Amino acid sequence: MGEVKIENIREAIKVFEDVLLPALEQLEQQDKVGIERLTTLDGYKLKLPRGVLGLLYGGSTYERATNSSVVQMKRIMLINVAPIIRFIDNPIQPSEKFNVMMPAEYVDFVVNALTGIEIFNHLPSYENKVYPVRDELAEEQDYVWKYLVTMAVPVDFVEESFRNK
Repeated sequence: MGEVKIENIREAIKVFEDVLLPALEQLEQQDKVGIERLTTLDGYKLKLPRGVLGLLYGGSTYERATNSSVVQMKRIMLINVAPIIRFIDNPIQPSEKFNVMMPAEYVDFVVNALTGIEIFNHLPSYENKVYPVRDELAEEQDYVWKYLVTMAVPVDFVEESFRNK
């Protein structure tokens, strides 16, 4: 994927979908999961047999980029990807023997697939790529593992009255 322009949360989530969908197609059949847009991770009930990568907005940070009279800022959009994976490891025949991805491996999958997406912005060249911020185990309950991977998307923020000038 070449350099992409992102101006809002919806566009960031769409770019993540566009990158993750073909990456998921490359997985073995038993490891394929769906993609869903989520509003919250709390109370989410897994509907698909193997799992999903849930996409949800995680907030933004803003940093003043210039000292002009126009508000121009660096916005770091945080987009969370939540691998929610059903996994029952059989002690008689552990997962290594039947070659299925462990739930935590989806964290690496997400980080590897999304890191380095180039974003068109007016920031220095070293600040124009998507990068990981953190990942964590959110919970495990009834053989469903929920992880949260936070990715940073650096974009320009300019006050509304000057955007189209």
